[in-house]
Amino acid sequence: MFILSENRSGFIQYILEYSIFAVVKSSAMNKKDIIDISLSEVVKRIGDNNCFTSYEGCFISSHYKLTPSSPILFEYPCRLNALSVFICEKGRIKFTANLKQHTLTDNMIYIGAPHNLIEVLVEEESIIHAIAIEQKFLQLIDGELRRLIPIFPDALEKSSTPIPLQPEEVTNFCDLFVRIKNEIINIDNNSPYKKEILHSYGSVVLYKVCNILHRELQRNKTNVAPANRSRNEEYFRSFMQEVLQHFHEERSLKFYASKLHITPKYLTTIIKQVSNKTASEWIDDCVITEAKNLLKYTDLSIQQVAYRLNFSNQSFFGTYFRRRTGISPSEYKQS
Repeated sequence: MFILSENRSGFIQYILEYSIFAVVKSSAMNKKDIIDISLSEVVKRIGDNNCFTSYEGCFISSHYKLTPSSPILFEYPCRLNALSVFICEKGRIKFTANLKQHTLTDNMIYIGAPHNLIEVLVEEESIIHAIAIEQKFLQLIDGELRRLIPIFPDALEKSSTPIPLQPEEVTNFCDLFVRIKNEIINIDNNSPYKKEILHSYGSVVLYKVCNILHRELQRNKTNVAPANRSRNEEYFRSFMQEVLQHFHEERSLKFYASKLHITPKYLTTIIKQVSNKTASEWIDDCVITEAKNLLKYTDLSIQQVAYRLNFSNQSFFGTYFRRRTGISPSEYKQS
C-alpha cells in the first residue's frame, strides 16, 4: 500500500484532516502511550475528499498547504508503520524523528524508515508532498526494483537527515504525484489493469528516491569489495528487518545470527563492513531510541519501560541505559 500526501510539520506522515487529528491529539494528550498509526487506519478515517483520493491501498494528495495553525497528526508523537518520503516545496517545518531534531525547508526531501517516532511543528506556511509505502506494496513491485532497494543500507543513516533537491527535481516529483492522483480519479474502476498502473507509478517514485539516495551515498562510499556488496547488503537488510521486529524482546547477536543462518562473528563482520557500525550498535540504537521515546512521551514508569523492553529488572535496564547514554533513565526522564 502506498500513500501520497502532503503535511505540515516536518515529516508529515499521513496527512490528515481534523477528524483524525482530534482523535490522535486527545489520545496523545493523555500521555498514556505512543500513538501507532497504520496507513490503512489513515485511509479509513480520512476517506476521499477534495484534498485526498484513495484506491485500494493507494492514498494520495498531490499538493497540501499547511500553516502554523493547521491541525496535523504529528503535533504529538506518533509512529507510522511505513517507509515515508516527504518533500517540502515551500515553507519551513521543524520536526523530531526518533528524538533527533531537523528542519525541512524549500526544495528538501526527507526519507524516514518504518516505525520512526515523529513530532512536528510548522513554523510558516508550507507546501508539502508525501508518499508512504507499506511492506506489502513493496512485495508487489517488480523484481528489479526489489533488487535495487537493498543496495542502500546506509540510507537508514542518511534518511535521518533532510536532503536538498534541485528545483526541477521537486517539480518532477510534484508532476508525478499529480499524474498518480489523476489516474486514481479518471481510470474506470472496471479497468482490469488499474491496480497495475498504480503499482507502476509507485515503482517510478521509488526509483526516483533510490536515485537521490544513490547520489547522496556516493559522497560517502565505503570500502566494501564490489563483488561482495550485493550479498552483504542483503544480509544487512535482513538483519535490520529482524532487529526492527524483535528488538523489544531480543538483544543478543546469537539470536539475530541464527535468524540469518550465519555465525555471530560473521554477522558482526559484514554489518560493520556495510554500515560502519557493528551489529550490536544497531541493536543498541533501536533499544535506546525506543527507551528514550517511552521515557519522554509516555506515563510509563522506569520499571514498566524496563519490562516493555524485556529487561529482567529495573536495575539491569538502568545499567544498560547509563552505559550507552551517560545518564540514568530517571535523569533522562526528568530532563
